[in-house]
Amino acid sequence: IRARLSEWPELQRSWLPALASPKARALYEEFLKQHVKAYPEYIEELKGMARGAGLPFEWLFVAQLAQEFASQLPPSLQKAGTVDHCSDYMLCSSERCVDVHNEDGDANSINRTFVMDVQLGG
Repeated sequence: IRARLSEWPELQRSWLPALASPKARALYEEFLKQHVKAYPEYIEELKGMARGAGLPFEWLFVAQLAQEFASQLPPSLQKAGTVDHCSDYMLCSSERCVDVHNEDGDANSINRTFVMDVQLGG
């Protein structure tokens, strides 16, 4: 986690520095407020991951909503050169749903990305 986030160019050069601006800070706080309200256990998990990795919680939280956060930044706070991102598709029939994902991360993602199969409530 530490290596992945420390060496993520957009995170380090654009999104985290943007938090010094009042507009980006307000955006971050609104995202956090909504996530705490809707997904409190997930936020606690991210806080634990941040503690375990010895990183600020902000780093993990911004990383988890990188596309959403970056897309809402004012143009003056965005930096050129961002990488295209992944695509997700959900295909459903009457018997089941299948989620399909392609990983379009940058070179920093190699050997630092994993897939989880999680079943909630069952």
